[in-house]
Amino acid sequence: MTTWTLTCYDGRTYPLPTPLAWRLEYGVGDPCDSFWVKTLWTEGEEAILADLTRLQVTQGGETLFLGVVDECETCWGPEGCTATFSGRGMQALLLDNQAEAADFGLATWEAILARYVSPYGIALDRGVTLPAAAGFSVASGSSCWKVVYDFARYHGGVTPRFTRAGKLALHPWEDGAPLVLDGGAPVTRVVRRDQRYGVLSQVTVKDVSGWTRQTVANETFRARGGQCSRVLLLPRKTGYQARRYQAQFQLDRSAAQLQTAEVTVKPAGEDTEAAETAETVGTPAPSPEPGPAQGLSIWLVGAAVLTLMLLLSAVLIALRRRARRPAKPAPGGSGGITVGKVHAIGKRGSQQDCFAVSPVELLEQQGLLAVVADGMGGLSDGDRVSQTAVSAMLDAFCNAQGEPQLVLLELLKQANQAVNRMLGSDMLSKSGSTLAAALIKDGKFYWLTVGDSRISLLRDGVLYQLNREHVYRSELLLAAVNGSGSFTGALTHPKAAGLTSYLGMGRLKYVDMPARPLALRPGDKFVLMSDGVYNALDEAELIKALEAPAQKAAQRLEKAISAKNYMTQDNFTAVIIEAAAKERRTDE
Repeated sequence: MTTWTLTCYDGRTYPLPTPLAWRLEYGVGDPCDSFWVKTLWTEGEEAILADLTRLQVTQGGETLFLGVVDECETCWGPEGCTATFSGRGMQALLLDNQAEAADFGLATWEAILARYVSPYGIALDRGVTLPAAAGFSVASGSSCWKVVYDFARYHGGVTPRFTRAGKLALHPWEDGAPLVLDGGAPVTRVVRRDQRYGVLSQVTVKDVSGWTRQTVANETFRARGGQCSRVLLLPRKTGYQARRYQAQFQLDRSAAQLQTAEVTVKPAGEDTEAAETAETVGTPAPSPEPGPAQGLSIWLVGAAVLTLMLLLSAVLIALRRRARRPAKPAPGGSGGITVGKVHAIGKRGSQQDCFAVSPVELLEQQGLLAVVADGMGGLSDGDRVSQTAVSAMLDAFCNAQGEPQLVLLELLKQANQAVNRMLGSDMLSKSGSTLAAALIKDGKFYWLTVGDSRISLLRDGVLYQLNREHVYRSELLLAAVNGSGSFTGALTHPKAAGLTSYLGMGRLKYVDMPARPLALRPGDKFVLMSDGVYNALDEAELIKALEAPAQKAAQRLEKAISAKNYMTQDNFTAVIIEAAAKERRTDE
């Protein structure tokens, strides 16, 4: 049984009679879902209409639509007294409200929600962790939706959306339980329309500096002969990720919003639910009209409302999932690599870890770059330093060419220079960051590290640490070998864990890198991690977590560290890169 409920500003609710006609629109690329519904209305109760704020449509305990009432219209005619309601989804509250201009030294997702979402009574569909953003600004005149979108898209790499239940969601579309139709009205036709006009084949994004750009192409559409390109100019200097996210979003939106569905149902007959309802309120039943009975899926007359709403929503949901489902990788492309990520603040007051991974789709052409940086604890601007280092490497990687190990060294050079520029030539702001970077290219794994972030390899059940940590303990042990001091004193020295090499405050002292790269083997798992990971878990615990597939392994790491509940738990970040296991032949 489908239930239509109106809610007033003071919490009063009114159930609607069975609608005479209605339209629910679940937009894929549009900024907001919308609704239109016409129903019989009792004369003398028109004053209620001025108090309405929400419309909710439910069936079987599941919310099919929740939205804001924008307009109410009352009409007296041959069919009696009718009321027509129209409005939009809950996203309308963020679109309609202007955000107060602000500059954040370090913006967190929690702060964005508290300031620009929660005041409007909008709930988060599911908890999602987004990295903090340094220097995030809200321009005067921006809507609250634009603030949410910019932060999530450009700094978190995810596209915000609203569920049918009116909740803000950041997680990808997922397959849900199938919807079961009720009502009994037969479906006579289902049409899927896939337009070509307006679909973009390529988007190039440039920022205000003019010389930094990112180009993303819809290769599937281009292969089918599609030629429609756009050049976008961003109003401020941006990083590699922001440009790529914007370009990809424009491609996805152009393709998704041009897919529509039409469902036609046969009217249930003369003895309709609408006629029965009309009799109970003392108004004449409407005469059937040929237009709605033969019309599009979004229109409905009589008892068919119960059937069409569910069928149409099911079709539209399927199309939305299809539009957002990533294409199958081409042979020899990115299908052999998967990436898992965990990034958490721990028990610290700020997040000084930062990470980034280049799009897996670029593996075949450019390689895959992963970076983890850990700002030096206890020093000012540790968060900004790590973010500056990671952004500089990703920006430089966009156009990097040459031998992979030399590319990594050049990226490190760019990162250190960017950090030193940020800190200033006078070095009055004393801070720094560790860095672990890895590049996969042509089936080989290249890497380098500065500081105490680790790169390890899980191969055949054994965890190998690939890099050497740049800490004072190593120098004390060497001094002990040379007869100055003891080994026990070196291991127990209060400053044994202090860094001896890091980005910032001048020149790098040490860089660790291999003499030659590692050839990837099926099932290899490489993990780049800050010290908050390996200091919280021992080797056996790390191996147990990493035995799962990359994305699941990241979840296991987070769960295992959180379960320790250390009162001084450091920020912890890990990027897990997995080479696909060799497929077993069916004839073996």
